[in-house]
Amino acid sequence: MSRPLRSLSLLALFVVGLSVPDAWAQRPGGPGGPGGFGGPGRQGVAINPARMMALRAFDIETIWTDLSFRITLSDVQLASLRSTLQPMWKNREQLMADAQKTNDWEWLQDQLKPMKAKFEEKLKTVLTEDQQKEYTRLEQERQKRFEEQRGRFFQGPPGN
Repeated sequence: MSRPLRSLSLLALFVVGLSVPDAWAQRPGGPGGPGGFGGPGRQGVAINPARMMALRAFDIETIWTDLSFRITLSDVQLASLRSTLQPMWKNREQLMADAQKTNDWEWLQDQLKPMKAKFEEKLKTVLTEDQQKEYTRLEQERQKRFEEQRGRFFQGPPGN
């Protein structure tokens, strides 16, 4: 086989190799089913709106990510907030396990709301006014994204 033909053959194999995962992902009945995650045919994926709302009541992981990476805080501020969040996180984990056993997500939400309010009171004592404004802006962004996603997940099947 000549060198140009061999190079062309290798290039063709490479291109085909790149496109196979995309083609596989688009197959009907594949991992995401028609429409992908959350769309029609979402095989076995059950989204429980009450559970989702409860988990959003005090989303410690997202809050910590915002405070750690999206807002510039001093080491002292971060340490103070971490020492507040750590026991809350452990408590939330236990509450989540209890809610999972009973499937009572409204109860969990009722438990987490005052916990979040207590944390936000602590935030007011740790963050500067500008940092508090940025935190509020980020929280509003999260809420907006959630409302958009909730609309996509909880609307009826296409055509309804």
